[in-house]
Amino acid sequence: MLPSVSLNNKSLCLFEPCHGSAPDIAGKNIANPIGMLLSLVMMLEYLFNNIYLSNKLFYSIYKVLSYGFCTFDMKKYINNFKLVNTDEFGDLVNYYFYYD
Repeated sequence: MLPSVSLNNKSLCLFEPCHGSAPDIAGKNIANPIGMLLSLVMMLEYLFNNIYLSNKLFYSIYKVLSYGFCTFDMKKYINNFKLVNTDEFGDLVNYYFYYD
C-alpha cells in the first residue's frame, strides 16, 4: 500500500507502488490497488502541480477505507470491514471522487 517515485536529473520519473508484481494473484481480482492509487496522488501533485485533484483522490481513498471497505489482503487484520474485490474498490474510489 506504499507509493513510490523514482526521479532522475533529466526530468524523467516513474511512479509505482513499492511492492512486487504478485503473479500468483493475477486475474483473481483480489489485488490491493491502494499503492498504485497513492502513486497517482503523488504524480498529480508532483508532475502536474494539481493539488486539488491530488487531495480529491487521496480523500476518496480515505473515504472508502473510513466507510468500512477493505481488500482481501487487509481483511485478516481488520474486523467488521466489508470485503470488496479490486474492481469494487476502484468503483468506490471513483464514486467518492466524482459524486461526494
